[in-house]
Amino acid sequence: MAPTKRLLTLKEKLQVVEVYDREKLSVRNLAARFNIGKTQASEIIKKREQLLNSCVTSFNSEQKRSFFKTKGFNIDKLTYEWFVKARNKNFPISGPIIRSKAKELAEKMGYQDFRASSGWLEKFRIRHNITFRSISGEAATVNTEHVAIFKNNISVLLKHYEPRNIYNADETGLFFRALPEKTFALKGEKCAGGKMAKERLTILHCTNMASEKEKLLVIGKSARPRCFKKLDLRTLPVTWYSNNKSWMTSNIMTEWLQVFDHKMAREKRKILLFMDNAASHPRDLNLQNIKIIFLPPNTTALCQPLDQGIIKNFKICYRSIILRHILIKMDSVNNANELAKCINVLEAVFFIHSAWKQVSSTTIKNCFTKAGFRYEVTPISGEGWDPDDEVPLSKLAEVCKMMRHAGHEQTDTDAFINVDNAVQVEDQEMEVSISNENTEEIDSEDESDTMIYNNNMSDSKIHSYSDAFNNVNKLKEFSLKNSDLRGFEMLSKLEIHFEEDFMKKKTRQTSITEYFTSKL
Repeated sequence: MAPTKRLLTLKEKLQVVEVYDREKLSVRNLAARFNIGKTQASEIIKKREQLLNSCVTSFNSEQKRSFFKTKGFNIDKLTYEWFVKARNKNFPISGPIIRSKAKELAEKMGYQDFRASSGWLEKFRIRHNITFRSISGEAATVNTEHVAIFKNNISVLLKHYEPRNIYNADETGLFFRALPEKTFALKGEKCAGGKMAKERLTILHCTNMASEKEKLLVIGKSARPRCFKKLDLRTLPVTWYSNNKSWMTSNIMTEWLQVFDHKMAREKRKILLFMDNAASHPRDLNLQNIKIIFLPPNTTALCQPLDQGIIKNFKICYRSIILRHILIKMDSVNNANELAKCINVLEAVFFIHSAWKQVSSTTIKNCFTKAGFRYEVTPISGEGWDPDDEVPLSKLAEVCKMMRHAGHEQTDTDAFINVDNAVQVEDQEMEVSISNENTEEIDSEDESDTMIYNNNMSDSKIHSYSDAFNNVNKLKEFSLKNSDLRGFEMLSKLEIHFEEDFMKKKTRQTSITEYFTSKL
C-alpha cells in the first residue's frame, strides 16, 4: 500500500535532500526511507536548490507551505518591503498598522477583495519571523540568534559551489573630496541632495571568495560631468551611472545584475550572489546564471564579507591617495575651496579604481571566513574580533603620518577615515514603488568639476617635483582634450608614483591647519 501523503517541514525536506546528495538513492528508495510518496520525493529533489536557499534565509524550519498565489505574493512582497523601511527608521510598528498598510497597498494594485485579516497577519508574521516587542530607544542591534543560524546553515548551500562562484555585493557612500578640515562638517550630515550630493559618490563593490574583484559601479549626480566632456564613458575604469541624488536605485541594480548575469553566461558559470535586503535590490528578477541570496535582516554587520573589513580597506587606500594629492597641491592653489576642487570626479574615478586594486587577496579571503563562509560547520565566534583587524597596518601608518604632517591628532585620523561610514546610498522614503518606474536627472553638470592646473612654467626644463607635477597635469589636460582616456590613466598612475616618492623624501610639510588659517 502506498504511503499516505504528508506535509513535510522545511527541516524534513532538507534531510531528504541531504540523504539524496550523500547516498545518491533512487526516488523509489528515497520515498521508502522517509515514508513519503515517489512523486513527493521527486518534487523535493527537483526543488532542492530552492530549499537550500530557504534554509539560509528562513528561520522558521517548521514551515510546511509557501505563499505561492500571485495576488498574495505581490501584497506580501510590498508589505514586507515597507515594513523593512519602517524598522530601518526604528518606527514602532504594530499589527493593526501592518494590516492597514497591506490593505492600502492591495487597493492600489486593484485587489479590492483583500481583507488583511488577523489570520493573514499571523501568517505574514510567521513567514518573515516577525515578533512584536517593546522598543527601548536603542538603535537596532545585530540579531545574534539569526547570525548563528545563518552561519550554521550556509555550509549546506556553499558545498555546491566553488569559491570563485560565491560572491558578495554591497554599496557604500564616499565623500570623494573630503579634506581633514571638513570632517566635522560632513560627519552626520544627512546629505540628501543639494550641494552636498555633489561631494558624494555611491560605489557598488563586488568580489568572491577567491578574491576576484568585479569592475566597480560608481553613481554620481551628473550623467556627464564637465570633466567627462568628449570621453567615451565605456572606457572609464569603472561603470558609471547617475541620478539626481547619487543613489542606488532598483533600475540601476537591475541593469547591473542583468549585465553581470550575461557575463557569467559567457563564462559558463553558475554563481551565488549574497546581498543585503535593501529596498533597491530587486527580488523578482529572472536571472539564468546568478542565484541571489538575501542576507537576513540585522545580520550584515557580522554576515556580510564586505562589511568585515574589505570596504574599510578600500577607503583607507583612497584616503591615503587623496591625502598625498592635496598635500602636494597646497602651494599651487589660493584657498581651501580650490584645494578640495583639485579632486574632481574624473580624478576620483581613477583614485577609486587604484584604491580597489590595492585591497589584497588575503584581506578578501579573511573577510569571507570571518563572515562564516566556510564549507564545514565549525564554531565561529565574533568575540575579540573587529573589522579593523583586516586593516593594512602599513597603509594606516602612512595615513597617520600624512595626517601628522597636516597637524592632526590620531582622533582626527579616525574621523577622516570614517567620515562617510553612515552615508545614505539609497532612497529611504517610506513609500514603496508599485509601478517600479524611476525617473532620473541625467543632464545636469557640476560646474565645479574642472581641473585646476598651475601653468606658470618659466621654461621647459624640469627642475623640481613642482615642475614635474605641472607637466603631468598639462599632459593630462592634453589627453582629455583628445579624448585619450588610456593616456589619462597612465599619467594618473605616474602622478601617484611621483606623489608617493615626493612624500617619502619630504622631511617637512606645511601644516594644512596653518595653511587654512593663513588663507582666511
